[in-house]
Amino acid sequence: MQLKLLTIIFALFVAGCVTTDSNLTKRAVSYTDYSGRDKHTALVFGDFGFGTKQQYKIGKAMKQACDRVGCDFAIGTGDNIYEEGISSVNDSDMQAYFEKPYAHFGRFDFFMTLGNHDHRGNVDAQVAYTNYSERWRMPSRHYAVPKLPTWARFFALDTTRVNPQQIASAEAYLCSAKGWKIVFGHHPPYASTESTHNPKPTTIYVDQTKRELMPLIKKCRIDIMLAGHYHLQEHITSPYIDILVQGAAANTTGRGPLDLDKEAKSLFREKTPGFGIVTVTPTTFSAKFYDQEGKEIYRWSKSKPLS
Repeated sequence: MQLKLLTIIFALFVAGCVTTDSNLTKRAVSYTDYSGRDKHTALVFGDFGFGTKQQYKIGKAMKQACDRVGCDFAIGTGDNIYEEGISSVNDSDMQAYFEKPYAHFGRFDFFMTLGNHDHRGNVDAQVAYTNYSERWRMPSRHYAVPKLPTWARFFALDTTRVNPQQIASAEAYLCSAKGWKIVFGHHPPYASTESTHNPKPTTIYVDQTKRELMPLIKKCRIDIMLAGHYHLQEHITSPYIDILVQGAAANTTGRGPLDLDKEAKSLFREKTPGFGIVTVTPTTFSAKFYDQEGKEIYRWSKSKPLS
């Protein structure tokens, strides 16, 4: 009798782990076809998953800015759910920290990537959640944004867990490509908020990212990286790549600027809550940074010949 009771309890526990909330409905995932367009505009934001009033305020400013300029999709730079990620697709934090703050976007593709805080939870659940949302898009831990024209390639990296398969996939998609080559991931290979010459707990991922990704960046001649991790807005340039850090979509924290890697230079750095919007054409890449009120605080552009 006791064994039977334990068996029933165990079965109920397992069922509770794999079922989804009754409000969640599995749906067929579809993506907008952007391949025929000659311009793409993307919202860029990261480190947002706190569920705070500040996040809601910035979310409203993001939507208003996108309504003005016509955003096609969003790029998330990781640390989606603080502090411990999610446990399953029916984790209430996914509703509180993502769906509700950005519900006013309606049907809109948010192409997401993983941060170190997401890895504290069930990252496969974040991937699977793609099948239960009209906004959240993370088809794999690393992936190419689908249905873009050949002159604009966006590739999502999991910088917390870089492995040979991920690098091989990125190389296959980016190295032989023409036009703009853009990667997005949580950790930048350079940072100016702690010394990268003497690794500390807050920069260990950055040092790891530089070691693991710079060979890919140099080999494939990647143009731009969109990153987060640091709760600020920053533009870092180097001989190899320009990095736009957007990690301020909920709040700003961290120390002041210290030594930046000798290979790089910070062109703009503000601990200002906000987000970015980038626009790409076959020959130009432009970026604008905004504060929590939706006021423009920085702009930058880069051009390249038509391939």
